[in-house]
Amino acid sequence: MSIKRWIYLFIFCVFNPLINLLPFCWIDVFYDNLSYIGNTLGHPVYLILWACISAFGFYDLSLRCWQKTLFPFKKRLHQIICISMVLSCTIPYVPQSSVWIQDLHVWLAILSVGAFVLEWLTYFGWKKDLVFWEKVLLTSFAFSFLCLCIPGHITASTEISFSTFVNLILVNVAFSKRHATIEP
Repeated sequence: MSIKRWIYLFIFCVFNPLINLLPFCWIDVFYDNLSYIGNTLGHPVYLILWACISAFGFYDLSLRCWQKTLFPFKKRLHQIICISMVLSCTIPYVPQSSVWIQDLHVWLAILSVGAFVLEWLTYFGWKKDLVFWEKVLLTSFAFSFLCLCIPGHITASTEISFSTFVNLILVNVAFSKRHATIEP
């Protein structure tokens, strides 16, 4: 196994899940969201670190998967989507700030994650014959949507499950031998 693969496994199978455990010590993850940790509790470094690691996994691991299967993705669009995820976490969501800043924070996050999921749904439609880990990824999207719908708003449990599960699954898809180069 290559050093690069070990680094990816450490980042996304050890470090990312550990970072996603911290909110359980700070907040009610089924009510509050991670912006509350960064802005109200005064841990903006945690919020930015979480966003950067999550978005890096979404960006790089998706590219690895799509390049292996020759999927005709738009690299610049994918970059903008993943950068928007991080950018949304840098915009403060503070009740005392302007309403348009709060809306920008929320809508940028929703649109960037939605666009990321849409990229993958486009891939699933293009590929048709999905391997095991791709089916698991599709299931994790559905689970995250369910975590969003049950409380009726974005909670830390939704953000944590999406970040952790999607990156764990993408590591398996990206480095899986069964997910070799195929042409549709």
